[in-house]
Amino acid sequence: MSVFRVKKDGNYTVINNTCLRDPGLSWKAKGLHSYMISMPDDWVFYNSDLEKRAKDGKDSLKSALKELKEAGYLQRIKKKNEKGHFDGWETIVYEMPLPKEENPKDGKPDRRENRPSENPPLLSTNINEVLKEQSTKGNIPFQEIVEYLNERAEKKYKHTSKKTQSLIKARFGEGFTVDDFKEVIDKKTDEWLNDNKMNQYLRPETLFGTKFESYLNHNPVGSTKSEQAATLAETNPDLIYKLTRMDEITYRLEREDDPVIADQLEQEYQELQASLHG
Repeated sequence: MSVFRVKKDGNYTVINNTCLRDPGLSWKAKGLHSYMISMPDDWVFYNSDLEKRAKDGKDSLKSALKELKEAGYLQRIKKKNEKGHFDGWETIVYEMPLPKEENPKDGKPDRRENRPSENPPLLSTNINEVLKEQSTKGNIPFQEIVEYLNERAEKKYKHTSKKTQSLIKARFGEGFTVDDFKEVIDKKTDEWLNDNKMNQYLRPETLFGTKFESYLNHNPVGSTKSEQAATLAETNPDLIYKLTRMDEITYRLEREDDPVIADQLEQEYQELQASLHG
């Protein structure tokens, strides 16, 4: 068998061979790790997006992520907000694996609290850090979007709000554009601005949340109360169950110390979250 190489004058990645030569990993895990390492340092990974980048499927992706996590190439760190409540997950990808240390509680490797200074993380998906950096670079026009909402809906929201920026960043991560945001704002202000009951929902957390795509594709024929009621009726029992279950998982994760159970809860949360965007 022969290997034919190309001149490295663009579109290439320099990577340590440790993971590629690791006999304890499957080829799919090695390939996924190489793909993640090839992305920019501030890249934010979503499971739903990773599924679209290859033909393996959800189960294969989950298996590869689990391999990398168990081998020390990937960490999922539970974050808390200023009030000490669960605030999502921070993903850390390592080019070299973390050293295996025994967990005194269950004898299994526990790498969550062991990040050696000699092996700094290559990729951090801390959403607050990414938002701050990209906002500074001007990659995401938070101010333009929020000011447009304020102008159309006669509001006074701040574009510097972390919650608002997080929602906008999430939608950009799904491939939506500034024009999409403006179209959603236009459609919903046309429907709700002059309605005393619905006007309160002309806010970032409603317009830029998980129903953003449905708002974008909704083509109202008028703004009567019956049509607004029909819009509210879109909330179905299945959606209510998913949101309620996610709240329950969040509550349990704040108090769960068993890493095995925490991993199971985390996976269920990820699947529910992905289904809301599906």
